[in-house]
Amino acid sequence: MGILRLPNKLTLPVFMIQMPIPLLKQFWQKMVFDVRNNGEYSDAHLPTVKHIPLTFSNEYLKEFPQKEKFYLRCAGGYPSVIAPSILKSRGIHNIVDVAGGFAAIKNTDIEVV
Repeated sequence: MGILRLPNKLTLPVFMIQMPIPLLKQFWQKMVFDVRNNGEYSDAHLPTVKHIPLTFSNEYLKEFPQKEKFYLRCAGGYPSVIAPSILKSRGIHNIVDVAGGFAAIKNTDIEVV
């Protein structure tokens, strides 16, 4: 687990994808949200994730757990900073970012559909 620094001096725990495959498979049984856009999600996604595009995150705030830790992933890059910043500014602080986003996940043997 690492730390990502967000705007406004916020920090975010980061889940490192570089771990043994059995642990990764256990991880995907936990609560994971995919905030990529509809096209990226349609191209390939993990079968067990909940899809809430970043552009609609404000409309679906009640979908995110208020207390239980959950994992947030995107394609990688800028949205991985924006999504947690939006949620944290709305009082949701139990977020863990998935380092490397979907690109890192595709480099494992975890099933994507």
